[in-house]
Amino acid sequence: MKNIPVENVRNFTIMGHTGSGKTTLTDALLYRLGVNDRLGSPAAGTSMSDYTDQEKARKISIFSTTFSAFYKTPAGAEFELVFTDTPGYADFFGSVIAAARSAETGMIVVDASAGVQVGTHRAWKCCKSRGLQSRAIVITGLDKDNTSFAKTVSEIQEVFGSNCVPVVVPLPDNSGVIDILGNKELPSALEAEITEAKGGLVELAAETDDTLIEKFLAGEALSPEEIASGLVHAVASGGFVPIFACLPLKGVGVDELLDGVSRFFASPVTVPHRDIQGNPLDAAPGATLAGLVFRSVNDPFLGQLAFVRVFGGTLKCDSEVFNASTGEKEKIGNLLAVNGKKQTPVEKATAGDIVAIPKLKNTHVGHTLCCVGSSIVIDPLHFPKPVMFMALTAKTQVDEDKIGVALKRVCESASARRIRRFRSIVTRRRTKWCCRGLAMCISR
Repeated sequence: MKNIPVENVRNFTIMGHTGSGKTTLTDALLYRLGVNDRLGSPAAGTSMSDYTDQEKARKISIFSTTFSAFYKTPAGAEFELVFTDTPGYADFFGSVIAAARSAETGMIVVDASAGVQVGTHRAWKCCKSRGLQSRAIVITGLDKDNTSFAKTVSEIQEVFGSNCVPVVVPLPDNSGVIDILGNKELPSALEAEITEAKGGLVELAAETDDTLIEKFLAGEALSPEEIASGLVHAVASGGFVPIFACLPLKGVGVDELLDGVSRFFASPVTVPHRDIQGNPLDAAPGATLAGLVFRSVNDPFLGQLAFVRVFGGTLKCDSEVFNASTGEKEKIGNLLAVNGKKQTPVEKATAGDIVAIPKLKNTHVGHTLCCVGSSIVIDPLHFPKPVMFMALTAKTQVDEDKIGVALKRVCESASARRIRRFRSIVTRRRTKWCCRGLAMCISR
């Protein structure tokens, strides 16, 4: 899929309360990364993430959408960024759970005008329950009236802990942001504050390694490489949650956020993923293949698309894999890198990548794909219990068969699979089709 080492892959999920600016931030990232030639807008119906008719009509995210792009840092290092925009409404929380299972880092978006909300708490708990120790927070909405970056940071620290520390702070007029660890000249009004904040970050970095803490206590200055290495380990272990400031519509803070993603976020190598038996999964391209199907979409042209997150080894097109969850072999034809509704064929995918595979015969959400001859099984997705039941009745005999086909497609999607195994979701009883668990809302 690319010639970038696995160590330089950053896979993260964008989460948060509805209306906090997740999709707006996603569109700003896509525009900056060159994936889109214009700045998309959910309100105007031009977002690359909210591209379906339902989302355009309601002006909210209903489905999770995955993107991949390449980013070159100011120092010249190249990274692959794989990120997923998720819905904020609780009705579609199954998509958030699935996306969190496919990432190394949870990026939680907080609107400065609203502060920490119910959806913020839900996203934080989702990260903890799904083992996402690596987390970051992005504060948006600073261009709204009566907002304060310092007040929002204080609220975040009060709720989630003092280990949530800013690495980027906005200028007083919100015309730009300052990277605390950067080497740019500081405004005199902020120099003392930023110098103090930088000292706190250096101390956090030193605490991750005995050698660094000894050097720090001895009064010796840590090198930029030592600081970066220490903070990466602190983020991966959950001991440090970086806070960023960003005004997506104005493009303020977007570059600093991308730089922070490449510097601080965990890679597939940094975070140890394990199979259902607790054995570590080797993220090296030459290791045994291990991939989890976390999402399924019914494409009008290609049929069912299975979205696979690769945790180890290499997944190649025109190959044969083993579905360890069903005990059957599957033929892989094409691999597709999907950016919104744009699909690009790729030859292979390695750890950290997310690709879509069309026309698999008996592979569904929660199944593990591995090498033929291997028996690796990754812990499947676990969704909340259904809270509602629905039944559909056909008006005519002709419509009855059509309903059966349509409901079967729905059940094969991530929305239906989210309800623990779903048993026999669609059961025919006389002239009624009963759907058990279409509860958490129909979502891809």
